[in-house]
Amino acid sequence: MTESEIDCLLVTPPTTDRELADILQVVGLLRPVQLAKVRSEILPALSGDPQELTYALVQRDWLTSYQAEMALLGRAHELVIGGYQILAPIGSGGMGQVYKAWQKRLNRSVAIKVIKEEIIRNSPRAQGRFKREAMAVARLSHPNIVSIFDADDRNGAPFIVLEYVNGPDLERLVREWGPLSG
Repeated sequence: MTESEIDCLLVTPPTTDRELADILQVVGLLRPVQLAKVRSEILPALSGDPQELTYALVQRDWLTSYQAEMALLGRAHELVIGGYQILAPIGSGGMGQVYKAWQKRLNRSVAIKVIKEEIIRNSPRAQGRFKREAMAVARLSHPNIVSIFDADDRNGAPFIVLEYVNGPDLERLVREWGPLSG
C-alpha cells in the first residue's frame, strides 16, 4: 500500500470488515497476535460488514466501544497519540478534552488532556497557557493532586499525560454531594 493510499484509508470510514482490519493494523490498535486471529478466525466467519467486526472486537475486549465507534467513523487515526492509545473520553474542560488512555510502553492506564483544536485556531496564546499549566502542575507534588507523566504535542496540538484516577471528577463530586468540608 502506498503512503497516499494509507492516508486515504485512515480518514475514510471503512466499507468492509477487511478494510477495517487494515485500518486497525496501520493505526496499531490491535496487537499482532490479535490481528492474526482477526484475519484467520474472525473475518472468515463474518459477512463483510465492518460493524460486525467492531462488535466481535468489543465482545473480546480488544477494542472499547468508543474505539469501535471512532474506527467506523473513519477516525481511528485519532485514537493513537504517541505511545498512548485513547480508550474513551472521561471529561471536558474549558481548554481541553480528557481521555482515558493506555500507555503501551509501561502497560498502564493514564489520562490525556488534549487542547481543543478550536481553541488553538481562535486563540494564539492558548497553546502557551496550556503549556504553562502543564509546567505548573508538574512542579506540584501532593497526594491529592494528580501527577503529570508527560507533555508533548501532536501535529501542533499540545497534550498532557496525567496519572489516571478512577472515579468521578471534582466537579461531578461537588454537584452530587455538595461542597467538600475542609
